[in-house]
Formats: sequence, C-alpha cells, structure tokens
Amino acid sequence: MIGSPNGIRGVYDGNTADTMKKESTVISQLFSQHFQKKRLPSKLLPLGSRSDHASFMKRGIPVGGLFVWYFSFLFFIYFILFFF
Repeated sequence: MIGSPNGIRGVYDGNTADTMKKESTVISQLFSQHFQKKRLPSKLLPLGSRSDHASFMKRGIPVGGLFVWYFSFLFFIYFILFFF
C-alpha cells in the first residue's frame, strides 16, 4: 500500500486505455513526470479491464492513476496472472 516499505510506484499507462487514450495518457504523464522530478523510480502498468477504472472506460471517461499495492507472495501471483 502507499507507504509500505515493500511498495512500488506504479502508474497506470493511459496509452493502454480502451477509450479516451489521449486524455488518459495525459493523466499518466502527470504522475510519471512528478516521480521523475523527485528522482523516484516508477513503472507504467497496463490499465486492463478488470479493475475499478473499467466501468469509467466503458462510459468514455478518461482514466489513470497510481497502482498502489505492496510486494507479497500474493502480489506476485496476481502480477503474473494479470500482467503477463
């Protein structure tokens, strides 16, 4: 979670949105630029269609944000299942 010593800075990649790619990409760029200015590593991750943002994409609403989860055994299982 945010503040976890084992966390990652994941930014949802707006370029992988089903709809409103241009607008969603702007959202992801804002987060990525912030981390770059602070010299903090971050990773772009695909939006996918199984999360909270899926219903917004279906309605044509731009989506983006931070992927906030912590590293654990369960994390790696989910990461492998949903991102590879």
